[in-house]
Amino acid sequence: MAQITRTDLYRLLDSAPRRRADAPDGIRMLYDGAAMAVSTVGGPADAVTSAGTRHATAAWELMAHSASLSTVRAWLRLMEGDPLIDVSPFWGGDPVCVVFTAAEGCELLSVC
Repeated sequence: MAQITRTDLYRLLDSAPRRRADAPDGIRMLYDGAAMAVSTVGGPADAVTSAGTRHATAAWELMAHSASLSTVRAWLRLMEGDPLIDVSPFWGGDPVCVVFTAAEGCELLSVC
């Protein structure tokens, strides 16, 4: 799990390149235990942006489809203030699900 502020998570997701017909769909999210970085699927070594996190756990990496990110950005825009968001991947099968939980108000959004 990565714990990141709403503002930083929105900035990370909003900086992801938009889908192009000639490029792979989606972004790569990498959490190294201290920071979360976002890159394109086609250029995984080139981080578009990154942000520090406030909770250290085991590292993880996943790919997210662009369409799913629009839902997450809309959910984040509806929040007031700058609460911490828990970002938790689940590898129960294919596709991978990512759960976003806002500590304040216990809001939950699951994206597969």
